[in-house]
Amino acid sequence: LELDGNRLMKLPDSIVCLTRLMELNLGHNDLTEIPVGIGRLTRLGFIYFNVTNRFCEASLNLQDNKLTQL
Repeated sequence: LELDGNRLMKLPDSIVCLTRLMELNLGHNDLTEIPVGIGRLTRLGFIYFNVTNRFCEASLNLQDNKLTQL
């Protein structure tokens, strides 16, 4: 799911309903938090986000993990 560059300040809590989501691109938004329930997206293999105004970018590869919480 490509949500980059949309000036999002918050993701809807309902994003955790996308149970078949495999990739999530949140880059270039104004997010300050990610919904707690995102850890329930067991098929999510990659998430990209950046922290604006802190000159920091990060990506998280969740492929082949056994995480139970995020």
